[in-house]
Amino acid sequence: MRTLFSRRSLPLALVACVAACVAEDEDPLSLESLQRVARAQGDAEGQDLAGSYAVSGEALGCDCPELEGLDLCGLLSIDAPVLPAAVSHFDGLVVIDISGTISLIGGVWSDGRFAAASILDAGIIGTGGEVLSLVEGSFDGEGFAGEMVNRFSGAYLGEEIDCRGASELTGLRIPP
Repeated sequence: MRTLFSRRSLPLALVACVAACVAEDEDPLSLESLQRVARAQGDAEGQDLAGSYAVSGEALGCDCPELEGLDLCGLLSIDAPVLPAAVSHFDGLVVIDISGTISLIGGVWSDGRFAAASILDAGIIGTGGEVLSLVEGSFDGEGFAGEMVNRFSGAYLGEEIDCRGASELTGLRIPP
């Protein structure tokens, strides 16, 4: 039986298909888009990227309204000099756990590029809805850099809110 894809090239073909199948006007922070990102598998073999990292974040902007008793911009933007992070990597899959508060899951490619997503119930911040997150960037020999965008979609005190905050992240690998 002749196959079109080898076992090694199939994940790349699937990622290419997913990218091609996403509508141009689809929101990259939609539930469906983030589910695809979380299920994607890159082609970076082994476990070389796994380890402990020190992550710093710089807020890039936020379009959330000011609310009494809830600082959505503060919650959706990472603006911190250093946070602990753990990266798990195994054959094209990556999990980035930042400070034990958010775990992003996705794919990592042999050239260092990665994309990872998280979907959280907004109950963790005391309200209804979802916190949807996407980080895209790349690893190099010393760590990683990328942009993280978070979206809150839900209700607070009866008001429907859909807003976003973005941060630039830099992760420096901590030697074992």
